[in-house]
Amino acid sequence: MTAFVPVVQLLLAPRLSRSLQLMLLLVAAVLVGVSCGGGDGLAEVVPVQGRTLEIHVYRPIIERQFLFSYEGKVYKLEVPDPSRRIAAVQIIVVSRNITYVPMNIDGESAQLGNASKGEKYSMLDPLETAQILQGVPPESGVVGPIMWGGFELTSGTQASGWMFFEIPVGLKTDTLWWNEADQIIARFGGYSPPER
Repeated sequence: MTAFVPVVQLLLAPRLSRSLQLMLLLVAAVLVGVSCGGGDGLAEVVPVQGRTLEIHVYRPIIERQFLFSYEGKVYKLEVPDPSRRIAAVQIIVVSRNITYVPMNIDGESAQLGNASKGEKYSMLDPLETAQILQGVPPESGVVGPIMWGGFELTSGTQASGWMFFEIPVGLKTDTLWWNEADQIIARFGGYSPPER
């Protein structure tokens, strides 16, 4: 706060014209707004500590279809129903202190939804639901890796990936329920991005 004292003294200096003082005040207000983040007030990443794990959940991206890569192949995941969308959520799962945590990510490992309305939607099995695209290089605008299948975490390690959920059009997603090796609830506020 002491850094702003010279700015305030400059703004209030009698030798500056009134219009110059207002212009400097406006510039200072814009700089403070930009440095505080502005935006919609919702965190881009929500970190939550559980009993054994820590998760960092990014806000959902909602689209009609997604391309993702798995084992060097590109898959296309889409919903045929026009009243539904795919919500893709990037997550980082961290083991800070636990020596060994076996993980088996499947359709019951996480749910996405709106807590205030009691709506929860389970993860999609991306490998069962998607179709393989031939001739598309894995680097061409796809999300990946996916968070699916078995792996293990040891103390001080983490795993990251994308999870997919089929949700109704217009759902304001505000919560992710994590159920694998720990029970963690990540709340990121009512978020309804523009749907495409």
